[in-house]
Amino acid sequence: MNGGKGGNSKTYRQLNRGLMLKLVATGVCTSRAELARRTGLTKMAVTNIVSEMLEQHLIEETSVVQNEEVGRNPIRLKISGQCPKIIGVLVFRSRLEVVMCDFSLNIIRRETRVMKEACVTNSDGLMEQLYEMIDRLRKKERNILGIGVASIGPVDVKKGMILEPLYFWDIKNIPIVELLTERYHLPVFLNHDNQSGALAELLYGYGNEYKDFLFLGLGRGIGCGMVMNGDLYENQSGLPSEVGHTSIDYQGEQCTCGNKGCLELYATTPVVEERLQRETNNNYRFTRFCRESNDPAVEEVFADVMKKLAAALVNYVNILNPGLILLGHDGIYLPGNAIAVLKEEVNSRRFFHNAQEIEIKKTQFGADAQLLGGACQVLQQAFLGKLLF
Repeated sequence: MNGGKGGNSKTYRQLNRGLMLKLVATGVCTSRAELARRTGLTKMAVTNIVSEMLEQHLIEETSVVQNEEVGRNPIRLKISGQCPKIIGVLVFRSRLEVVMCDFSLNIIRRETRVMKEACVTNSDGLMEQLYEMIDRLRKKERNILGIGVASIGPVDVKKGMILEPLYFWDIKNIPIVELLTERYHLPVFLNHDNQSGALAELLYGYGNEYKDFLFLGLGRGIGCGMVMNGDLYENQSGLPSEVGHTSIDYQGEQCTCGNKGCLELYATTPVVEERLQRETNNNYRFTRFCRESNDPAVEEVFADVMKKLAAALVNYVNILNPGLILLGHDGIYLPGNAIAVLKEEVNSRRFFHNAQEIEIKKTQFGADAQLLGGACQVLQQAFLGKLLF
């Protein structure tokens, strides 16, 4: 993505407008003066672009920003209430979620369906539920810029398809981008849920302060979204990174993928939950164990799991050297003492262990990270000047 500098040539027209809209939407800049300083554009260019966006009702002027500097006090800029809205979709094993949000990533409305309660067991049933949910949101707001879908993998981003996720009934091979485009006649984008979570963090969250970071999704599988040099990392195949199928024991048990000793055999939510139940003789769910982390038996299990997780992450860290690792999905429930062990293990075992410490913490957006990341796929296109301008 653009690093924050604009260009004065006419060839940069769309890019400049997208960049300035991004800076206002994400709260980085709230005045014309700040936009000029941040983008490097001339004051005249900034004034002209702001005037255009005011006329298009993309942004609006609000209260005056009081300052003690010589000259006029700048007028504050923010996203207009008349700016188009975005629809974000999350396709997850246990639920479907759809949100409508604005350009500042505020959730306006939300629809949720629990998969079992809705009796969704095949691809047609999933799409019927999504159509109903999106239709309900669109009854309240017709000014929609686009739809962004975050889905469990594997997904084929280039073909716009959800492929064959494990443990997902008979739901597979859905050309979801094509189907939603045909029904709603809007731009539709698809990405893996963890890539989407990374994008939300890059644009609006903790990741905004880092050039390189990982978004680690812990659940029934273990996946990873990556930001490298300020851009969401996309490989040639369009397939996501699967940390869970990194082997930490080449002589270990055989995984469903065919490899041996994969991380998912030791560190997924169901595996950890079952181990905790066995070690403590308590039939608690994973989240309850997270709250009971001061129990010595629980703490010991979490510590061992974090060491195994670190063994896989260190390989990524030594190759990519990220400054930050964010925990999403069930990772948001991990107790502080477990995260402390993970952080210590990763930083002590990495090759450049004397370099700046890698920060490890929970995503800023909690359980909504990937869902909002779906919406961010549309917002990213607007910020790149490919939509709206």
